[in-house]
Formats: sequence, C-alpha cells, structure tokens
Amino acid sequence: MPELPAVERARKLIHENFLGKTITQVVTIEDAIVYHECQNTHFEELVGKKLVDTGRRGKIFYLLMDEGPNPVLHLGMTGSVRIKGEPGLEYMDFSTEDDNWPPKYWKFVIRFDDDRELAFTDARRLGRIRLVDGDVLIQPPISELGFDPILSMPTLELFSDLIARRNCPIKALLLDQSFSAGVGNWIADEILYQARVHPAQRTNTLTPAEIKALYEQTQFIIKTAVKFNADGNQFPVDWLYHFRWGRGRKKDRGVEMPDGSSVVFETVGGRTSAIVPSVQKLHGANTSEKSAIKKEIVEDTGEASLRSALKKRTKSAVTDGDVNDAAVKRPKTGSRIKDAKPVIVDDPTLDIRPKRGKRVIAEGNVNNDDSGVARRRSARVAAANGKQR
Repeated sequence: MPELPAVERARKLIHENFLGKTITQVVTIEDAIVYHECQNTHFEELVGKKLVDTGRRGKIFYLLMDEGPNPVLHLGMTGSVRIKGEPGLEYMDFSTEDDNWPPKYWKFVIRFDDDRELAFTDARRLGRIRLVDGDVLIQPPISELGFDPILSMPTLELFSDLIARRNCPIKALLLDQSFSAGVGNWIADEILYQARVHPAQRTNTLTPAEIKALYEQTQFIIKTAVKFNADGNQFPVDWLYHFRWGRGRKKDRGVEMPDGSSVVFETVGGRTSAIVPSVQKLHGANTSEKSAIKKEIVEDTGEASLRSALKKRTKSAVTDGDVNDAAVKRPKTGSRIKDAKPVIVDDPTLDIRPKRGKRVIAEGNVNNDDSGVARRRSARVAAANGKQR
C-alpha cells in the first residue's frame, strides 16, 4: 500500500513535470466509488486551469490550480499516477508497468499544453478522487488528519501527551490517521521494531524511554524513506522492511533477521504485524500474564506449541532435580492422604479423637507459614495427635 513516502514520490513526480502547465483536455471514466462527493464529469471544469502548486498531508496529496476547484487525491491500496511514455511506479505489493495508454485501471487522464499526459490509476478502487473549492487544508479530508511526521511533527512533550490520552495497542494508534497522518502498516512495524516496542503494548503502559524512542524513530524512518524516494532497495540493511514480506510463501515459512532472530506475524489492531519477539516484548499491568507466560515457555524451549514445550520443560525439571512450578502441579495443602497415621503426642489433657469418615490431618500436611490459618491448623494437628494417645 502506498504510504507517506510513496505518496510524496507521486506528488513530486507531478510537481517536477507539470508545474506551471495549463490543462487542455480531461478524459474520465465513470466510477461512483473512486470519485467521492463529485462526479467524473466535474473534472471537465479543470480545462483551461493552470497548475500553480502541489502539496501533501499524510497519504493525501493535492493539485492547486490558479482557479478552483482543486483535485485532492488519495491512492488507497493500489492507486498510482502515470506519465505517458515513462515507466510506471513500482511498489512492494504491485507494479503500474503497462505498455498501453491509457494504462489499465485508469480513472482520469489529463493533457497539458506541452502535449504530455498524466493518468490516475487504481486497480482495487480503494482510492479517492475529490474536487475541493477554497483552501484544501481546512476542509475534509485533510482537516481531519493528525500531525504529518515530515511537515508538522509535534514536540516530544506534546507527542507524549497525545499518547497518554489513549488506551489502545500502540500499533493501532500509529495507524490512526487522526493521530499520525501517513503512517501505514510497514512503517508502523518498522518504527516499533527500531524502538524495541511490541505492537500490542498498551499506550498507557509505555515508559518515557519507549515513548521517546517511538518519537525519534517515527521521524527517522519516514525521513529516510522519503530521502530515498520510497525505493526500498536503498533502505538501511538492518531494517525489518527487507524481511517482513515473506509471510505466506512456501519457501519462506521461517522468516529470520540477519542475526538469526525469528520474525513472527500476529494480528494487532486489525492488521497483520511483523514482530521480532527477541527484542519486542510485552510488559505492564495490562499485559495478559497467562499469554506472556505461555509465550515465554515456548520461546525458552524452542518448541512450536505450548503442549510440547510444557512436556519438555517438565522432563528437564525432573531430570535436573529443579522442579519448576509452571511444569509440575503440586498437591493442595490439606488434601486427604490415604492411609495417613496420626502422630502420638504426650499430652494427657487433650481428649479429641478423629471421627470416622472425617479428614485425618497428618504430620507434614500443614503449610509452614506465619499466617493465622497455619497456626490454627497446627493447633488442631497437635490436639488430634495428642488425643490418639
């Protein structure tokens, strides 16, 4: 999916090739889904208008004309722009290469006064095309966006405050465009990996150090990706980006980082997340203790399932003589012990005998602690054993 760096690349492509040019022709195709709050025929109003600037906020970019209205564009999952006679843009999930013109899945083609043509394409129809009169920055959809990590990154103090207001998995917050405009799935995973934060970590359990790391990595990851014009081949070699795309491929069932650390895939915030468990660990009061223990047992033993991991840990504990509470279930204090014999205590003042069918309290079956319950239980044992005499 085109995220902020890819959208910035599309904006720059238009800016560098058509700035100052006048539109001489517009051809559109009807699509009631992609054209949002306008019809394709409304684009005919752009004829005779000059492109005076371009801009972007998050994943949305726009074309400013010398007279309104102004096209506001969102690429969605598979949207892109093409210039006639030039190669299509490449994305990790898809390519826009096409020898035909107009290209496949085109929605509009604009011809400028230098006879060059610009096309907008969208295979899955999840993109959006709008025409907005007036200042596009103070109207939806741009007015509904959060901070842009390139254009309007808040201070660390404000960033921390924005996180503190929420109580949700940090991955879900990063993907919320009303919080951080432009962050998509792979960028969120990269930020969390580089910051050493688990995507399911609740925002209200993040430490100040983790928040600072998230703040710094959000800027670094996006600025670096923009610097390399969204070309993943030029991204730093230690980025998770290079190893997160193998899920589902038979030859890549076991995905690993260069240092051998495993990459696992879990659904967090409704999206598939690439995680490196060796450095991204859950913590805090809101973390499910049971799930954390299970995960730790599986990782420690190297087994694929909790059942086989518990068997391995139990066997190891018995062999080594170090019985682990998580592996071996201990008998409950005060439970019936078959054939237990009372211990005789020399105390003639006691005249209490255990009745038939009642529980016999035997020596060694009293929890040796300092609680009142333990002291009263000890007294009953002494009394019972004394009467046996």
